[in-house]
Amino acid sequence: MFFQSFTLVTDKPVITYSEPSVFPFVNISAARYRRNNVQYFTTVHLELAVPLDDNYIVDILFYENVNNQYRRSFIELQFKFCTFIFKDPIFGAAIRKQMTSESCPIPAGAYNMYNMTAAADHLPKLPFSKGRIYMYLKTKSKPVLKGYCDMELKRKRPPKH
Repeated sequence: MFFQSFTLVTDKPVITYSEPSVFPFVNISAARYRRNNVQYFTTVHLELAVPLDDNYIVDILFYENVNNQYRRSFIELQFKFCTFIFKDPIFGAAIRKQMTSESCPIPAGAYNMYNMTAAADHLPKLPFSKGRIYMYLKTKSKPVLKGYCDMELKRKRPPKH
């Protein structure tokens, strides 16, 4: 079952750690362009020092906001990096639209990804509407990128006729 009548609003993205030997530079921000539009658009600028392939794992953890505290939920997604980029319909799809490479590994270089949004249509049904999403990129031995963003599921307004 999916939230087809909801928008996944992600705001206040933060990078908490980046491994300099993999990511010499990472910057992330979010902006909303119209007051009456609930959607925030995420922009990422990064420099990749090494190619990324399936030796890297992406972990996505959902936390519920309960009385202004974030508590880990049972919802967790894990992908090999290439599967995440080229097959994930929620977050990977937003990145995929920005990529010039159509195969893995993703080559080293500078990447600028603008106005990305997550697709709520493919999100598993969440038992909460406010929380935080933690994302980790790691190898088998260590993390190379950590971050999070606040999230809220907002009901879509019916189209005006």
